[in-house]
Amino acid sequence: SLRGHRGVKYHIVDVRNDFRKPLADGQLDTLPIPGSDITLTLDLELQSYGEHLMQGKRGAIVAIEPSTGEILTIVSAPTFATDLLTGLERGRHYDSLLRDPSKPLFNRTVRATYRPGSIFKMIQGLIALDEGVIHPDSRIVCNRDIIGCHGQHSFDNLQEAIVHSCNPYFHEVMKRMVQSGKSENIFKDASEGLSRWTPRIKQFGLGTDLGGILPGLRSGSVPDTALYDRMYGTKRWAYSTIYSISIGEGELLTTPVHMANLAAIMANRGWYRTPHSVRDVGGKGKPEHLDSLVHTGVSDYAFGPIVNAMQTVIESVQGTGGKARVPGIKVCGKTGTVQDGERQTHSVFMAFAPRDNPQIALSVYVENAGSGGDWAAPIASLIIEKYLTGEVTQSAKEQLILSATYPFPEH
Repeated sequence: SLRGHRGVKYHIVDVRNDFRKPLADGQLDTLPIPGSDITLTLDLELQSYGEHLMQGKRGAIVAIEPSTGEILTIVSAPTFATDLLTGLERGRHYDSLLRDPSKPLFNRTVRATYRPGSIFKMIQGLIALDEGVIHPDSRIVCNRDIIGCHGQHSFDNLQEAIVHSCNPYFHEVMKRMVQSGKSENIFKDASEGLSRWTPRIKQFGLGTDLGGILPGLRSGSVPDTALYDRMYGTKRWAYSTIYSISIGEGELLTTPVHMANLAAIMANRGWYRTPHSVRDVGGKGKPEHLDSLVHTGVSDYAFGPIVNAMQTVIESVQGTGGKARVPGIKVCGKTGTVQDGERQTHSVFMAFAPRDNPQIALSVYVENAGSGGDWAAPIASLIIEKYLTGEVTQSAKEQLILSATYPFPEH
């Protein structure tokens, strides 16, 4: 075990509890057994750099090696000096940290749950393609009377809809999957449709503990018929009641680890290894089943147009992720702008790089900082460049990030 075992010495004492002699000449004594050494998967230099970038901010960075599921960096911000919780003053320091409104004791990487926002649209597209509900060239009118949207587009195909983050497109895509018309009763039809939809979403790891390997990881939430039956009454709701989940809002909740794992799924074109942070225990390698292989059940072909769109998000002038560009490296990503009640939105970004033979997949969250392209995307760019090249050449971008602190100004 990591802890090891204590050694034991038996001896005889007198009435004053003073030592007299070893019991049985010491033959019953045992030697201590040291605990096993543990080697983590974390890249120390990248971890340190991620913490440096997140100074003065609230949020998280999680990076994974797609082929292995090994966690490269896992940063929760703000953090605190661990030596504050040692020594005679630890009680006072703990109380101070506990009352801090920025919640430095709260591990946002595994415990914070956020709506996935626009990033979720890629999963909708993948499942719809796999089920034949749409094809890559399917165009849908951007009807903003149904649900709000933004930008200059009106009749996108799938790739364009991801690049423009078109809300009406994915409203219609999910409607075709959930309110498919297989039953004349719209309430029964929606219930049966959602019963097919929910398990497919969970195949991407959302709404699960991802194998239970990471201590304290929350599962998040993927709504099912039982949830909506409790909220609205059995068979008393239809797609028109729940459509906010089509664009990653509503009752959907994910952690930064789930989003980084989703980036790994995209990098691998449909599969992932259980995210984990242990590479070796006691020189015996990884514990068994630590990196189990999980398939999403989505055919390979469906990932082509989605990955093309993720690259366009970064490289096109119309894309929202231009600040995630890295010199000489093809980055594929997706921005997210996630609602937080009446407060400013969270800035979210997920990506993998390079496009071919990906080495890193990551998610970045900056709380109440505005759009995903403004702050989370450039942080991801710096992390990717640091990991893949060992240095950072984007000094102006780096200085901008380091100078930005919470609270962020409204845009």
